[in-house]
Amino acid sequence: MVGVISATSGDFGPFRSVEESTISHLTTPATRTDVLSWYVTTSTLGSALGNEAAGHIASFLKRLQGSKQDITDVYHALFWIYVAMGVLSMIFACLMSRKLWFKSKIAEISQESLSVVIKLWILLTIDSLADGMVSYALTNYYLVRKFGLAESYLGDIMSICFLLMAISTAFAGPLARRLGLINTMVFTHLPSSLAVLLLPVPQNVGLTIALLFIRTGLNSMDQGPRAAFIAAVVKPGERTAVMGITAMLRTLGSTIGPSLTGFLADTDKFWIAFVVAGALRVAYDLGLFYLFVDLKINAPEQAKDPATNDQI
Repeated sequence: MVGVISATSGDFGPFRSVEESTISHLTTPATRTDVLSWYVTTSTLGSALGNEAAGHIASFLKRLQGSKQDITDVYHALFWIYVAMGVLSMIFACLMSRKLWFKSKIAEISQESLSVVIKLWILLTIDSLADGMVSYALTNYYLVRKFGLAESYLGDIMSICFLLMAISTAFAGPLARRLGLINTMVFTHLPSSLAVLLLPVPQNVGLTIALLFIRTGLNSMDQGPRAAFIAAVVKPGERTAVMGITAMLRTLGSTIGPSLTGFLADTDKFWIAFVVAGALRVAYDLGLFYLFVDLKINAPEQAKDPATNDQI
């Protein structure tokens, strides 16, 4: 748990890459995108419930303790709840079947796979830098500074955001079957990127929240197809290593972002962070489309089932 508490309020630690690799091993190319999309959907629903609960718990504790209570004590209570949930997750992980364990302890990534994933890693690092600059925690802070929103109201807003995210992510699998993995990733993520870029423009709460809903509602539709794409372009034995390196690079990219945004916020130029992040996200989307739209997928699994080879 210690390694996954981050300023971005997201989990880029080792757990997710292992989970995605495990799901990829348990599924076929025909079902993988759907299963991974539902994996993202269920985790997003949990985030929606967590945001709803956190805002109201914080407001309740503040009222209960009165004005003399230090606000940090209120948030300490939320972290203890987080610790309890982490322990519960650890218990569930220990109950998983040993059949999911891999025999090989050291994975080597082939040159053929590296030629694809290195380009993807560069793009994902750029995207993670942008996400780190305008993480949901920093976006909440921006809304509080600009509009003075209360914690309970902000919790309601973010809960709706994550609920929209969960609903949209459930459709990522069917959409990927119709449009292809890369097209789904690009054409769902691009409107979200534009919403980030335009977020500082409105001077009223309503339009700002509408752009926030667009951003979050479409932001995670690419996650299931992206994990399926990585699983499709590398060998099965390479998946955990590749997904682990992907998670590490995304973490490194996201950790730089908050420092840049903090500097801009101190100089009353908070809005620039959203413009820069939006532009970087758009560059990621266009680069993804240009580099991978015509790439063949499932080649490492073609020997088992030649019918699985397809275009992204």
